[in-house]
Amino acid sequence: MTQNILDKNTNQKVGLYSEVYSMKPYHKSDFKNSTEIEFNKEPTNIIEEIRAIFRTIKVHFN
Repeated sequence: MTQNILDKNTNQKVGLYSEVYSMKPYHKSDFKNSTEIEFNKEPTNIIEEIRAIFRTIKVHFN
């Protein structure tokens, strides 16, 4: 089926390119991360909380 079938009406070759047959179809597992990403990680101790507060203040006032 690789672009070598001659269409009698238009005299053009029709069919799929050979690259189509060599490619793997997409699957939803191709788009998942193997590890979970924490976007809103909360601080686990008091030092991290204080640093997070200072970072927030620094961002808002700069």
